[in-house]
Formats: sequence, C-alpha cells, structure tokens
Amino acid sequence: MTQLELAMKYRESGLQVLALRENSKEPLEPWKEYQQRPLTDSELFERFKDDRKNIGILCGPISNNLLVIDFDSKRAFEEYRRDLEPLLNRSLVTKTRRGVHPVS
Repeated sequence: MTQLELAMKYRESGLQVLALRENSKEPLEPWKEYQQRPLTDSELFERFKDDRKNIGILCGPISNNLLVIDFDSKRAFEEYRRDLEPLLNRSLVTKTRRGVHPVS
C-alpha cells in the first residue's frame, strides 16, 4: 500500500493527516491551518504522491477528538498508570522503542 493510499484511509476514518519529512516527525509545512480544515483531495494527492513522505496525524477536534498521551519511558508511564486507568480501559496503548502512547 502506498503512502497516498494510507493517508486516504486515515482521512476516510476521520483523521486529519499531515505530510512529514522522510524518516522524520517534522511536518513539511506549517500545520496550524489544518487544525481548522481538512486537506482537499488535490492537497492530499500533492503531498503524498511521493511515497517517501511520512504520515502524521493531528489530534483534537479535526480528528474526531483524538488524544495521544506520550510517555518517553515505560517508567514514566507506570508512574501515572493508576491515574490513567479509566482512560486506559477504553484506549489503544502502543509501546514504542523507549516509551508508551495511550491513544483515545
């Protein structure tokens, strides 16, 4: 599946996608305006026709109130786990190389 196809699937799922630099988490362009409006079809195509772009997803109202909490270490996650228990029971939790991302 190409990056364009993935970006389209994310958008169809109600998520606002952003093009990121290759092998990076850095957006290709200022992203603030995209908190208010979705990418058009032509903008989506233009940004992801190059299959080397990474895909980022904006959180908040533009993405159906997606919330991501980023813990940079498993130790930090464990420290707050009890406080987050109600959220964690209804969330996806992704483990990364160094940390943990609960996603709601």
